[in-house]
Amino acid sequence: SCHTGCAGGDGHETAKAAHQGFELDPAGNVAPGSCVRSGCHPTLDLRRLHRSAGCGIEGCHTPDVTPAIVGCGGPELEIGCHPGYTAAEHFVDHRADVTGTVDGVAYGAGANVGCFGCHSPDLRTEHGTSTAGSTIAGGGASDCRVCHYDPDDPGSGAYSSLPAVTKAVAERDRRCVACHASESGDSGPMAAASPHRRVSAQFPPPPGFVSTDPAAEWRAALDAPTGGGHNVLPFDLVGASGPKSFPVTSYTVGARTYTWALPPNSGPTTWLRSSAFPGADSTPAIRGITITCQDCHVVPSGMRGPHGNAVPVSIDPEYSQTEYAGPSRGTSSQFEASGTDRVICFKCHNIEAGSVPGTDAPGGDYVHAQHAEHADFPDYHPVRWGEKCIDCHVRVPHAWRHQRLLVRTVPTSDGVPPDEYPYIEAGHDGLLGVLLEDFTSASDPPASSCVTGGCHGRHDATTHPMPSDVPSGSYWP
Repeated sequence: SCHTGCAGGDGHETAKAAHQGFELDPAGNVAPGSCVRSGCHPTLDLRRLHRSAGCGIEGCHTPDVTPAIVGCGGPELEIGCHPGYTAAEHFVDHRADVTGTVDGVAYGAGANVGCFGCHSPDLRTEHGTSTAGSTIAGGGASDCRVCHYDPDDPGSGAYSSLPAVTKAVAERDRRCVACHASESGDSGPMAAASPHRRVSAQFPPPPGFVSTDPAAEWRAALDAPTGGGHNVLPFDLVGASGPKSFPVTSYTVGARTYTWALPPNSGPTTWLRSSAFPGADSTPAIRGITITCQDCHVVPSGMRGPHGNAVPVSIDPEYSQTEYAGPSRGTSSQFEASGTDRVICFKCHNIEAGSVPGTDAPGGDYVHAQHAEHADFPDYHPVRWGEKCIDCHVRVPHAWRHQRLLVRTVPTSDGVPPDEYPYIEAGHDGLLGVLLEDFTSASDPPASSCVTGGCHGRHDATTHPMPSDVPSGSYWP
């Protein structure tokens, strides 16, 4: 019987009193508030605290059903039910950088990859309200309550009761997408949002707006007939239709296949440092290289965030933290930069002046050497003097729809819209597009293929044409 020893009109009050617990510290001293407070345990009523387990907990009741021990904590079992426990010992493993099948959840190839380039793999650290500088959305009276919902605790986080979150907690599912599954930039009603899903191509953008969705970038690069960037995230993780190795060298557009061969990684066109990638001297070898987030970024040990606050992920401190996306204009040349003024691209690519032995030219495609010469002609375009990487290349180089990370600010021949900020600089007047042609020699692409805006003072159909100079031209998708 469930009511043995509790008969009579005051039976339920007797049961309530019998199940009233008290808090003990590890030494056995009564310590009110050590267990029951917002964000931790909501009550000292042992029936409510243990309702998920019921009355059948071994050793909990005497033969007459009276609870045998009602203390929480203490140094030994005879005094309290949880001897020796401290707050830190309540926490189980919350690391999310796991592989295989854990707690019945299958972590497939690439699960959570990409998140940990910026975020801590420990879910407590990442979602902790006590983390210095954190303004985590949804809040919670404690680190636990950010994700773990308790209907009796008003300190439960705003998103902890969302079905996707409660399901992930119940199933011990540590995949980031298990909770952050909202298809929009806003949380609810079923799941928490990923801040990376917010629209990033707003124009005109608010001041300082640079947010992007990494998964969308790689998905677009993998699904595009062209596609540029680095081999980082697997196609199944980002939702792409299939895998692709970068740089892509063969493209099918319409009913025709085009070729854009890689420059030889040797001699005057050396473009990938052997010190960074030994043996990368052939196209197959280069296309087999995998880049990681940490190759370019440094993730600090003390994370801030994750939501409502920028995660302080920096560029390798040997290189500039700003020049790659917001270069200094005027008379400085990125080809001649040194020290921490160099763009991060130089870490792997021979693009600085003099990187080709016996010359003062940069490596890679011959157009780099031609653009480096612009430093000698400041009268052509004083603002563009010296040339900057983002005059032609994307500001956010994670992955890209176009080959070689090149930008395009004119529609394609079939109406694909142009690129916008934050992928290009606001007011961009550099490369507008590249004509759809084959490029197979070390001297490709010719000047007549690079369609430009106001960055070049001399243009005609054969030299840096503008779209009006080639009205019938088709542009790379």
